[in-house]
Amino acid sequence: MPLFQNILVGLDLAACKPLATSSLGPIPRDAFRRGVELARIHCARLTLFTALNVSEEALRFLDEADRTHVVSAFADAVKQVLYELEQEARREGVRATHELASGKGWLEIIKQVLRDKHDLVVVGTRDQTGFRRVLFGNTAMKLLRRCPCPVLVNKVGTQGPSPRLLIATDLKAASEEALRVGIELAHQLNAHVDILHVVEYPLDRIWTTATPDGRELGYHIKIRTEAEQLLYHQLEKTDYKALGCRLEVHLADGDGLPDIAIQHFIQIHRIQLLVMGTIGRGGIQGIMIGNTAERLLPEVHCSVLAVKPPDFVCPIKLES
Repeated sequence: MPLFQNILVGLDLAACKPLATSSLGPIPRDAFRRGVELARIHCARLTLFTALNVSEEALRFLDEADRTHVVSAFADAVKQVLYELEQEARREGVRATHELASGKGWLEIIKQVLRDKHDLVVVGTRDQTGFRRVLFGNTAMKLLRRCPCPVLVNKVGTQGPSPRLLIATDLKAASEEALRVGIELAHQLNAHVDILHVVEYPLDRIWTTATPDGRELGYHIKIRTEAEQLLYHQLEKTDYKALGCRLEVHLADGDGLPDIAIQHFIQIHRIQLLVMGTIGRGGIQGIMIGNTAERLLPEVHCSVLAVKPPDFVCPIKLES
């Protein structure tokens, strides 16, 4: 069975001026191309999706009749762009459709996933860093936290004929699912895949000696050996051996900073796609803490595929 059978591509067309297929910016165009490529490889259905969220502030100087006309004309223009992209995908042999909704993009995407049981969401992203990202997040970040299916956050220029994938694992349940998805995807993309676990040594934070002695070295060896054994135990549940020399396993020492080790690996090995397990945190905890996948998203230049654990419960519910 193909890894993905029902793919949704979320397209932000608000910055497209004029609103036409020919004037698509690089972010939606690259997300569209990524979705078409994956749908073709997996023989999957492809839904091109846009949510219109016209603010009252933008319309406040118009009377009721003009408001209705402006919103209707905008929706018609968006529908035309989606229709033309659908036809472009169909010419490449992809079973494509399009959908238009009204509301916040991230929320309408999740509702569409729940309604139509999509198994992959593809979105483009604008890099946001610092205080703005912490306070407001963006569509991609909200989807990483709340969307029940895997989310591929596509960054411009990260597609290529011979992609290199990195699966970063902390050996927990979400990472086990990420291993399965990443290895299957590597098979289908004919990609090279690196698997990286950043080993952490909790006792090092309270170790009393300034220089390694026999006890500290033995502790490091034990932790590293246990981590390697668990990693291969999880790999045995996948078809990793069929990748042969296209798969490499790496253990790195994190010194308490796994994010830095992952970023360094991505830069050195020119990774195009990072695959990670992620958990869904909402509210203040999600804003202040996040998780590794969320922290890395705005920091790395590669695309990110975030995979939820099997027991993830979507916090969004469809109205009955």
